[in-house]
Amino acid sequence: IEGGSHLFEGEEKVSFLPALVRRPLDVTGVGDAITATLALALAAGGSLEEAAKLANYAGAIVACKKGLTTASSSELRASLREGKAFFRRMLGE
Repeated sequence: IEGGSHLFEGEEKVSFLPALVRRPLDVTGVGDAITATLALALAAGGSLEEAAKLANYAGAIVACKKGLTTASSSELRASLREGKAFFRRMLGE
């Protein structure tokens, strides 16, 4: 999550998704959360960009927690609604 994620479709760069959390509490499981959310969103019919955005938020949620954890659907909804304020609150900033 350092810096963000570059999204490619084949050889072409589609977009850049900036990191939502500057100082993660713990990065354990962030990649797993991103991969699982991306796969689930694509399987549910989302576009690559929609799936990547959702996965970026899921990874940021996990980065705000200690240890191996998950991003719940209610946390995903709240983070999408509130944006960076959600993550600042989770980290106590």
